[in-house]
Amino acid sequence: MYYIGIDIQTRRDCSYAVLDNRATIVDSGWFPSTGTENVELLKKWSKSDRVCVGIDAPRMPLITKRKWYWNRSRRRWGKRASQKGYGRHCEIVISAHRIANPQWTPVKSKTPEWMNLGFKLYSTLEGLAKIYEVFDVTLLLHFSSGQIILVI
Repeated sequence: MYYIGIDIQTRRDCSYAVLDNRATIVDSGWFPSTGTENVELLKKWSKSDRVCVGIDAPRMPLITKRKWYWNRSRRRWGKRASQKGYGRHCEIVISAHRIANPQWTPVKSKTPEWMNLGFKLYSTLEGLAKIYEVFDVTLLLHFSSGQIILVI
């Protein structure tokens, strides 16, 4: 099994790292954000074994503005019209529990260029490997008995 992590960016090339089951980095580098190189990278590593890919970008934009908001003091969800409505519920939960401070995903018409590149990458790689959306959270990896345990 190989694990590929991809950091989406548009101001420079996208970076990636490939880890094996022992958490050994077996490849890393950069590929242009044009789209074809990332498919070739995935094909290269999927020939020998299964591959899981983590992309540091949202999978899709919001369809409409979010209507529900987390009220920290009351510890419950409620409707509010006074805010922009950006951010998916998963981003709100991560922020509310102070796990991380994610970037809020906006509606499609307001998405920045790097998010659009991420959306394109998800659709390009769909069906070639297991694709996971990862949040930009610092994770500590523990490897024991061949299992990966994530500690946030």
